[in-house]
Amino acid sequence: MFSHAIGRRVLLGAVSVLALALFGCGGNSLSKPFGTDPNDTNKERVFNALVGGPTATVDIAQRSVNLNSTPLAFGQSNNYATVSSGIAITTNAFQSGTAIKLAPEASVTMNRDFFYTEVLTGIFGTSGATAPRLIQFSDNFTTPITAGNVELRVVNVSPDSPPLSLYNTTGSPPASVAISGLGNVAYGTESKSGTADYITAAAGIYTLTVRDNAGNILTSLGPVTLAGGHAYSIFVSGMVHPTGSQPGIQATLLTDL
Repeated sequence: MFSHAIGRRVLLGAVSVLALALFGCGGNSLSKPFGTDPNDTNKERVFNALVGGPTATVDIAQRSVNLNSTPLAFGQSNNYATVSSGIAITTNAFQSGTAIKLAPEASVTMNRDFFYTEVLTGIFGTSGATAPRLIQFSDNFTTPITAGNVELRVVNVSPDSPPLSLYNTTGSPPASVAISGLGNVAYGTESKSGTADYITAAAGIYTLTVRDNAGNILTSLGPVTLAGGHAYSIFVSGMVHPTGSQPGIQATLLTDL
């Protein structure tokens, strides 16, 4: 009997230790599962890069709530909104104002205090590599950014594009130079400089061109002023070889910070 009582006490003690490890201690200080605490929030925005959709605009919804306050046309984004963090969060893209899906449902994870962009891309009505899909990008810029510098990255969501590189034109006579760390960006990916998503560059006026690996110009952007202390993303969308009413390739500058 005595040994049984000791065994039960040992078992209860182990359970108590495990509970404390998982949930903390003290009345109202109990932590909640990730994604259920109202303090677990992050910033999120959306970008519409779908080519050839059946309607002019789309809605991108998470947990059945639209992330965009107004319908998104091709090449449009919205400002960051504060949303709940969590794991296995369902995300869908619909024809605006309907429950008709434009891409397979995605399941995403969002960590507390992170920034994210959800992109709808692909060519409507196709399969394989260009099929419509939702892609989550983590906007991992550095903070703070010094006043004389900016952070910059390229996101390639142009379905028929080759790997892309970003060039800047300066000087007299003008010369175009590839920007280190913003090259060879394949469809559905973002630029990488080592393990970083963004490069650090001097603030100022940039005249930018998006090119293939042979240096051929595909689209241009600028002159644009990149103000110090900010982070920027260049989203490249549309078609290198458009047919019919498909949009041509274009570059969109978004301010991340």
